[in-house]
Amino acid sequence: MMEQTSAIRKKHILLAVTGSSPQVVTETLYAIHKQGLPWPDEIQIITTSYGKEQARLGLLNRDIGKVSVLEQLCKDYQRPLPAFSVDKILVVPDANGKEVDDARTKEDQEALADFIVQHVAQLCNDGSCQIHASLAGGRKTMTFYLGYAMTLFARPEDRLSHVLISPQQYEGLTDFYYPTPCSRAIKGKNESQLLDSSEVSVSVELSEIPFIRHRNQIEKSLLTQFSNAHDKISYRQLVEYQNLAADPKCQQELSLEFELKKSSVTLMRSGHIQTVINFQENPLELAFYAMIARHNTCVNPVKFHRQAVAELEQRNADLFFQELERMHGLTPCLETDAAGYGERMQHRDERFFKDFSKTIQGLKTTNGYIGLSDTFIDQRKNTLKKILSKQFPKVMVDILLPDSVFINEDKETKPPIYTLRTSATSSKQTAAMGLKVRSNLSQ
Repeated sequence: MMEQTSAIRKKHILLAVTGSSPQVVTETLYAIHKQGLPWPDEIQIITTSYGKEQARLGLLNRDIGKVSVLEQLCKDYQRPLPAFSVDKILVVPDANGKEVDDARTKEDQEALADFIVQHVAQLCNDGSCQIHASLAGGRKTMTFYLGYAMTLFARPEDRLSHVLISPQQYEGLTDFYYPTPCSRAIKGKNESQLLDSSEVSVSVELSEIPFIRHRNQIEKSLLTQFSNAHDKISYRQLVEYQNLAADPKCQQELSLEFELKKSSVTLMRSGHIQTVINFQENPLELAFYAMIARHNTCVNPVKFHRQAVAELEQRNADLFFQELERMHGLTPCLETDAAGYGERMQHRDERFFKDFSKTIQGLKTTNGYIGLSDTFIDQRKNTLKKILSKQFPKVMVDILLPDSVFINEDKETKPPIYTLRTSATSSKQTAAMGLKVRSNLSQ
């Protein structure tokens, strides 16, 4: 078998938003041709129901005995005809899922944003294609969402552009689709005015728009959500999460509501529900999360420390199993001292250990006793991070994930005095784990 020496060529897709002027598509194609950029294999248009009809009539319609404008352009400049049909003209939905003709309400605008952002995410998540997005046409809101979606999801090989027409009097003309190789008379803005559409009289240039790509800052699981119409967060949620994570004042408005018997945690902002995180399939991670949240105040004398000390690891195991007991609707064994530890574990074994046999094996340390080892803690934290990453961008995950946040300011006092850790007060190695947000378990 002959070894492949070159990479498989990706399909090039021209993605454009259009309104009443589908001419921006042919203008962009002409500029791509003149500037020697990769010629599209396929064209996709995002528009309204009115824009779809304009695109169909303007780009695909064949008069009797004639070819379409798109076919004529490719013939004039000896280019292959890109794959394009009515099915490639995508109409944004309104708040009720119907094709929108004129988005006027806030709900319609949000549906429009979700559709565009999701479609761009889906294309950019397809490794077999390369995107050239055009902002030359369509409504201002549609071009904004297309441009912003590209900043979120575009890869290094994807590009964003606009077309520049000179002289200006050719802009928006109904009869002007692209500079023709030969002289052709078209109507100007005044009925009595005729203009020449030839390359000698008018020029169309592609202006590539530089933009910052944030794709690497978004978790892969979140990219997948945007690509899946049945399992995704909305554009509004993404923006809110990004802004919340960036503003310390907004972070103070966040809190977590743990419902252990329902295996769920609800993210709240100023008393209003943001989203619900389901832990039905991850009881151990929920117990770990609740354990950290319950000891998340400076005044609580019990803190979760990570140290390879038998007594401390046993105490942490006590705290962990107390949360499992609460999740099972059982009254927890609240003693956390060394006395009676084995008896408590035996009691728990009779209650629900059989449901967590693998868990118990994971809690057995090298010394043979049951305690929360560093390995077990890391496993729970890593899995919890994956769960959160399915619903939140990375900046929000960093806020919600347990971290080293407390420092013991006075180790001599009984109980010890704790304060929130800052970069100026301590390193992570000397801090106790906690959360950066409040919860109903720590109040």
